Amino acid sequence: MLKTSLISIIAFIGLTAASPTSTFEPSPVSRPTHALSTQNPAISDFSVVNLQNGAELTIGYATQGCFSSSYGNLKISADGVTYKGKTKPLSMAQAVGLDTYFQQLFAKAGKAGGCTTATDLVLTVRRNDEVISTQNLRDDFCRLGEGAISPDHIRYDLFEREEAEQQTLIRK
Repeated sequence: MLKTSLISIIAFIGLTAASPTSTFEPSPVSRPTHALSTQNPAISDFSVVNLQNGAELTIGYATQGCFSSSYGNLKISADGVTYKGKTKPLSMAQAVGLDTYFQQLFAKAGKAGGCTTATDLVLTVRRNDEVISTQNLRDDFCRLGEGAISPDHIRYDLFEREEAEQQTLIRK
């Protein structure tokens, strides 16, 4: 009897340890696989306001919180912001807000923020389809300073707010 119970317990532990768990897998964010021309990128490399013609900034993000998760890519170029195949113009205030957000994250790099919601970012600057610079950042700060606008806020404001407002009107 003891031998059978022991075998059952060991089998149970083995099965539960091998069973898949529901873990968050970040999006297929663009990650370069070759050597980069910028070994130690500076914040100015990722400035939205100073983005040169022919250059594109890709912001890959994966957000995980207690009750939700999201991931995606925003591409910023002279044409505007592209998300899921749709392009919309980016205002100067939004561009400055993104630059402020990146500056604040660069300044806090390596420091733990402690917020239960965290966003991992991969910033990649390309010119003529060649990777110029890339940087990984983590935002686990519950609040950043004045004027910072996150990529998630840009995505919602430009691409999802109107649909959310329409859904609210339909429900009324």
